[in-house]
Order: sequence, then structure tokens, then C-alpha cells
Amino acid sequence: KGAFGFSDKISLCEEEKNIMDLIQKIKHGLMLYELEQENIYLRDKIEKKYSFENIIGKSKSMQKVFELIKIVAGNNSNVLIDGESGTGKELVAKAIHYNSFRKDKPFVPINCTAIPEGLLESELFGHVKGAFTGAIKSKKGLFENADGGTLFLDEIGDMSIGLQGKLLRAIQDREIRPVGGLVTTKVDVRIITATNKNLFEEIEQKRFREDLYYRINVIQISLPSLNKRIEDIPLLVEHFLLKHNKQYGKTIKGISKEALSLLMMPIWKGNIRELENIIRSSIALSKTNYLTTHELRELGTRPAAVKRTAFFETLSSALMPFIKDSIEKKEKNIYEKIHAEVDKYIFDYVLSHTKENQSEAARILGINRLTLRKKLKY
Repeated sequence: KGAFGFSDKISLCEEEKNIMDLIQKIKHGLMLYELEQENIYLRDKIEKKYSFENIIGKSKSMQKVFELIKIVAGNNSNVLIDGESGTGKELVAKAIHYNSFRKDKPFVPINCTAIPEGLLESELFGHVKGAFTGAIKSKKGLFENADGGTLFLDEIGDMSIGLQGKLLRAIQDREIRPVGGLVTTKVDVRIITATNKNLFEEIEQKRFREDLYYRINVIQISLPSLNKRIEDIPLLVEHFLLKHNKQYGKTIKGISKEALSLLMMPIWKGNIRELENIIRSSIALSKTNYLTTHELRELGTRPAAVKRTAFFETLSSALMPFIKDSIEKKEKNIYEKIHAEVDKYIFDYVLSHTKENQSEAARILGINRLTLRKKLKY
């Protein structure tokens, strides 16, 4: 009887444990469900007010981009999108396509730098069987695959001059001829291109055809760098939190003011792509419901934005006591005083590096030599 009673107690304990585990799972499931519902609500709120086809922004520069997208989506003009790497050029191309009359037809993207030059022609125009070694059967190119829809040529500035000529003919004649083929095929394709290069400079250097430039650049959309739309960062952070919470099974609800202040520094060389990567990694590392500077410091081994945030954080901690003290003393011209002191250290260091060569120092600093001389007098 004693053994039986002991066995009953073990079974009861196990049953209680199973019930508690089940309760915890239900609680966690409810929490995830509530978070998902909150995410849906917040996502809808952001999208209704500040987004256009997954492109987020309330800045004036982005509102202008949204207006341009709406205009060009309503016609059939070729579009050139220019902007630094990571600014969202493909998202803009998709927004144009999916708001145009071609939206039910294919959107076909290709990165001109991702495919070896020798294969890019075949990729675009197709090839016939036996056209080159390895061409064991005929293959349609992306122009034919995009027939009726949109062909998006990313990094067009990296295309070879020879292939640019063939692309120009295809755009002008609205027909293509596959590699090794004799018969041309008519195609109805809208061309959207993108580049992070200054194509005027490429034309001057004879690396890009001027006639092709005017064919692809009927309408131009210039995307601002993230450093020129800092006011959009809180919205973007919120958007990426909503997007990646589910991916990592997290319930992160926001970001601390200190962490957001760091992210709102003009430190973004990789633009939106870099910011998203930082948020994604921070979510993966976070052990709480809020992202803090701790997660950003954990990413300090990264070579990009987070290392630069450490610099700005150090600069901020050094300047704030001085600024606060100056305000309390009711001093004037605080900005000029700080500017002069910082300039002095920068100029002294760079001149020391260049062995007092002012022309070289001005080049490194990115200022005119006369400007440097003028500042050194004060």
C-alpha cells in the first residue's frame, strides 16, 4: 500500500508538471498571438500613414519619391532609379510595376554585376542550341520572360559597352535576337534600370553610352541616402521590429531612447539595408522586451554602423557636460566655441599627419586650401 501510495504521488506530481507546462505553453501562445495582433495593428498604422508598397518614410524627400512613383506607375515610360547601395531601389521598381497596368504580368529583376559578362547577354536575350559550349538546348532570355511586364536591370552602370549597344537596340526596336540565332522576336517590356553610379561621369569616361542613357532615363527617381532622411529612422526601426520579431520568435515591443538616439546619428554607409541588419541582429541577441544600447554594443565587432555609434556615443558623453555647464552659466555662442575647439584638434592632427602640407591636409579634410588657411588663423 505504501509503495502504491508513493507511485500515486509520483504520477500526481508528473501530471501537475504536465499541466503547468501546458499552462505555460498556452500563456506563451497567447502572448505571441497578442503580439502578432499588435504587430498587425501597428503595421497597418504605419503603412496607411507613412508607407508605399513596403517603402517607409515620412520625410519630405520620401514623400516626393512616393508622388513620383504614383505618376510613373500610370504611364509606360522607362525609368532610371539612382541612389546609393542599400537605399531600396528594387523596392521602388516593384512599387512602380505593381501599381501599373502591367501588374498582372511578370516583374523580372536581374543584377548586372551578379552574372559574369560572358553569360549576361545570354541571360538577357536567350540563346539557341549550340550557340556556345554548354548550350545543349535553346533557352529563352529575361526579355521574353518579362514579355507584357517589367524588366528591372539593377546596376546598369556596370554593364559592358558592347552589351550596352545590344540593349539599346532591343529597347529601340522592341525586339530581341537570341545568342547564336538569326530570327528576331518582338517583345513588349517596360524597362526600369537602377544604378549607384554617376552615369554622367561614366559617359565622360567613355564607360557608358550617352544614347542608351537617354533611352533608359525618360523619368528619373533619385533616392536619398539614409543619412539625408534621419527623421525616418524611428519609423524604419519600428517597421523592422515588427518584421523580424516573428522570425526569431521574440516579443520585443520597442527600443530605448538611448539606443534610438545612437541609431539616429548620420552613420549609415550601407543605408537602409545596414539599419535592417543591425535591428535583425539586435533582436536575435536581445534577452528583454526592449532593444537597448547593450545589444548595439554586443554588435561592436561589426565593421559598419555600430562601431561608428561607439564614436558618436563617446563624443556625446564628452560634449554634453560642457554644453550643460555652458547653458547653466548662461554663456553665449556655445556652438562657435565647440566648433572652434573641435576644428583645432582635427586640423592639428591632420597637419601633423601630412607634415604641415596644407594642400594635402585640405584634400584629406575635403575642404578648400584657402578655407583651411583661414580657419588656422583663428
